[in-house]
Amino acid sequence: MAFPKVFRGRASFAALVTLLAVATASPVALPAQPQDPPGQGLTWQVQGNNPGEINCETDRSSDYYGLGVRLGIYMAWLTGWIANNWVPEEIAGAMDTNAIFLFALVIAVVRCTSTDLVSQMDGVMLMHLAGGTIFSVISIWGYRTCWYTKEGPRGIANFGGFGTHLRLLLCMAVSTYGLWFWYFGMAGSLKSGTGACQVTWTFFFAKLRADGGIRKWYIFKYVVCLIYFGIMTAVSIIGPISRIMKMAWLARYKFFRTSSRLKYATGYTYGELRGIFAVLRFTNFFWIIFSMVTCEFTLNYNHVQSVLGENGRIFFPSQLIPLVIGASSLIRVVYIGLEEWRAPGDHRPSLEEAPTEPRRPNPLPRRRDLFKLFAPTSADERASSPITEDGALLHFENSDVDEEMIGKPRWCRYLVSYLPWLQAAIQWWRIRNEPENPTADSRQLEHAHEPRLPSDLEKATERRRETWSSDDTLTAVDRHKSLNDVL
Repeated sequence: MAFPKVFRGRASFAALVTLLAVATASPVALPAQPQDPPGQGLTWQVQGNNPGEINCETDRSSDYYGLGVRLGIYMAWLTGWIANNWVPEEIAGAMDTNAIFLFALVIAVVRCTSTDLVSQMDGVMLMHLAGGTIFSVISIWGYRTCWYTKEGPRGIANFGGFGTHLRLLLCMAVSTYGLWFWYFGMAGSLKSGTGACQVTWTFFFAKLRADGGIRKWYIFKYVVCLIYFGIMTAVSIIGPISRIMKMAWLARYKFFRTSSRLKYATGYTYGELRGIFAVLRFTNFFWIIFSMVTCEFTLNYNHVQSVLGENGRIFFPSQLIPLVIGASSLIRVVYIGLEEWRAPGDHRPSLEEAPTEPRRPNPLPRRRDLFKLFAPTSADERASSPITEDGALLHFENSDVDEEMIGKPRWCRYLVSYLPWLQAAIQWWRIRNEPENPTADSRQLEHAHEPRLPSDLEKATERRRETWSSDDTLTAVDRHKSLNDVL
């Protein structure tokens, strides 16, 4: 019996749908997954590409510390170091990039440890990567950044927000896990390898067993870190509590236009800040290079061939995404740093909107003059000295200290430098406990979070600002010259 053509088409479509439904609903027999025998762990020995070559594989080595992941983290370290030393505008972005990588590592290591998916080899590598981030570029209050050399003690105004507290919590989490890993994980709580991969090696200026004497050094190191970051974490609770109470107090007196930010202060003098920065800029770079060498030597000592060289499978998304993020961040900060070097303080577009001589040819330099492409541009005078937006010259002496710390003993200044939350809370409570003149309190609170000029320049700048207010045509350069005449 012949069906009409339309019914034959519908019958074929119905049959196709039925076959697809049966195929998707039917159970598929998957090949048996090899399971580790009891006590053998997640790291095992496989046959290498060459006869006699040892190749130690782990279940998730590529996801934890594959070639793309490592290169992305290495470039993020260099991005942070360059920004911390020369490009203050990129410090926040570089710290965020490193914090994101560290946050991902913390989540991965904690989650996979709880499900028994981290071997001793994996833990050693993750600790090296996390330690390289914490001890080289991550900064809680910015003492390893150039903000304090450019803005003096008031550079702390760039810190104390959400990013500061997030980085502190990440450092605390890494310190806690690091102590557990080296004390319990390397003592048998995490699985080791089998065969020639049973011993986990690490690098510390030499090839060392990770469960040997170097383990005591790492235990001591993370005990110190846990105490250091633990005290900061406990005291940091004062910050949000004080701010919430300040917001309630401002709402009570209807000061809705007054900022609720707290004013933090550092107890270090300008000379001390410069000395700290000069030391840290070199020690941080050394630690970056040392951490890179440690990671690569550790992988080679443990024969993890699947994440080395051409075996890294860098084209997979799990490797390509962190690599692209790290490379993009590094290229950006290098470009901005080069622009800042060529024309300090000049962030205008490179070309004018309307060229003055559009018909005149302007060929590129040739031969020996080719290097003139990298010569500094003719920057204007305002770039010779740091100037604020209102034209005030920033100048600091080595003895300059935050006005809140003037006259305080040295132990108090250093304590506040380590725990700025204490000074912010004390200042807020002092203002709060003087309710006789709420309007004056409002003015103090409104400017409590704003940076101030050094005391030796306040009178001169205030006199000049009175004359500047009557003449809007004065440029920043004119104000700079006028202020220098007074000083």
